[in-house]
Amino acid sequence: MCSRCYFTVLLPLRSSFVYLKITGKFDNVFGFASITWITALRLSGNTGRVANLVFLTPFISLIFICFVLGESIEARTWVGLFLIVTGIGIQKYQEVKKN
Repeated sequence: MCSRCYFTVLLPLRSSFVYLKITGKFDNVFGFASITWITALRLSGNTGRVANLVFLTPFISLIFICFVLGESIEARTWVGLFLIVTGIGIQKYQEVKKN
């Protein structure tokens, strides 16, 4: 096997380990978020109210994308956000109507 072939085989393996390390770091962050979320659900008196906080994720990510990363927000993203807000509104309306 020539030395050129040897390096082309090893380079993808090295980069794979780099990506694996990066993924491992982010998994730790997401694991911490999951533990925090579960703890908040356990400590709350009304899990329904806390569970609705998950719908804040699109808003927070849009703010992050727009202001921190400086990316433009596409029309289909606004449509998706509208659908999420409409779904929350329908859910809340049905809860109020029941009570």
